[in-house]
Amino acid sequence: MDYSFFKRNSSTSEPSGLPHETYDRIMANVGNMSERSQPEQRQSPLPSFLVPHAVFTRMSERVGKWAYTKIARRKDSQTEDPEAKPKEPEPVQERQKLSKITDMLLDPKKILVAVRLKLVDELGTFLISNDPFIREKTAIAISEIARRPNGRQAIIRNPAILNNLINGLQDVVIDVRVQMARVLEILAHDYFSAKVLVEEHKFIDIIAQAIPREQKELLILYLNSLEVLLLAHVNVCHAIEIDMIETLLTLMNYHKKDKEVLAKILSSLVLLCQDSLGTWKAFEVKNFLSILTPVLNDDAVILIIGIKIRDKEIHEKAASLVAFATVTNYGKLNGLIFIDRLLQLANNGQSRECRLMSIKALTNIAEVPEGREKLLGHLIFIEHINTEKDRVLKKHKNILLKVIHWHP
Repeated sequence: MDYSFFKRNSSTSEPSGLPHETYDRIMANVGNMSERSQPEQRQSPLPSFLVPHAVFTRMSERVGKWAYTKIARRKDSQTEDPEAKPKEPEPVQERQKLSKITDMLLDPKKILVAVRLKLVDELGTFLISNDPFIREKTAIAISEIARRPNGRQAIIRNPAILNNLINGLQDVVIDVRVQMARVLEILAHDYFSAKVLVEEHKFIDIIAQAIPREQKELLILYLNSLEVLLLAHVNVCHAIEIDMIETLLTLMNYHKKDKEVLAKILSSLVLLCQDSLGTWKAFEVKNFLSILTPVLNDDAVILIIGIKIRDKEIHEKAASLVAFATVTNYGKLNGLIFIDRLLQLANNGQSRECRLMSIKALTNIAEVPEGREKLLGHLIFIEHINTEKDRVLKKHKNILLKVIHWHP
């Protein structure tokens, strides 16, 4: 450093414009600075802001409200073991990200945008979050996507999402299981999605294992899915092979007082027993007809006067099941116990399907001598069955009367 401006003027003993005291004090300070070592100069403390070894002038983040938290988090991540697994996102961050996606899905038009941006693929990771709230809300968001054709295609094309949905049926939280099952029920209503669920993920087998132990809300969802899947004959054959009929009859005996569950079980049994193999499988179950007896003979509501919607559905399905069960000779002989009740249902003016299936069941029973003999005693009642000018009912009533009057 050039200190020549401090030198005295050769022509005078005084500094240039400075008193002696000021000159001596400045020179003393300059001497002290020159005596300090270089390492001591580097030890000049920089503000650490409670974050050691952080130089803020070289940080990419701006010094703001959350700058210290970001820098501390980055520093901790740098000091971690590089071979260690990365930390999972915090629940708060996951919820914020999920809320942004779900806000977009509130508008049906934006669901197409979400599919195009591949947001469905990102939702798959939320299904396995440690937070039950996130898993439940994610399943709700996916159910909204599954209601659109493009959304269903995006879900089906992503095996990770389907696997997470299937695994979610085993979740420890009942609300999460319900939402997962609701998504699968929506997918089951689509032909191509249902085919993937059955063939690649064994969904019918999962239902057979789950329905004996699940609660009512989840049980209804499973039975709805099963009823839709059984509309395909190949699924009916597979369900019969895994003893679905026996499972449903056991379940029906357990839930015989719950009319909503009972109606769903009967709907699936009717679809299974429409197949001849299903009818024989049903009779292999011990006390098959005895299980149907209390359902068909339910006198909680007087059918002649009026009947509730749920009871109406139960009697329709029960009469249909008896009609299919009495196709075989074994069923005709064992169906004699239902004649009185079937005659009452055949004259029920509240349900056309119940009347039609009751007449068909009586026709099947009349094909054996014991059945004709017993029905001849009710001939007057049968002749006065009111068909209300319905051509189909009138046709089947005439067939029943011909079978009763038939002689070998």
